[in-house]
Amino acid sequence: MAWYTREGEWLLLAIRVTPGSSKSAIEGVKEGMLRIKLNAPPVDGSANKELIHLLSKEMKTAKSTIAIVAGENARTKRVRLPLTPIGEEKIKEWDETAQ
Repeated sequence: MAWYTREGEWLLLAIRVTPGSSKSAIEGVKEGMLRIKLNAPPVDGSANKELIHLLSKEMKTAKSTIAIVAGENARTKRVRLPLTPIGEEKIKEWDETAQ
């Protein structure tokens, strides 16, 4: 399975998060998933909120347009967000890091 798919006007990303890291950062694509470190614990949805905040900032889109569609209580997640020109650029950038 690819780490991202296009569905009409949406992007669906396969993400593996590492909560409780020293800082929030997108590490790139590894083993078929976008790897993201989160500076938030996996408690009471804090890590999910930080994930949405980080993606919103990176993709320059509103937090309200981003949704975790699978894996809300897991490290492996499927996230849907709008397909934008900036999003297309980020996908290409992250795709180049694929290992």
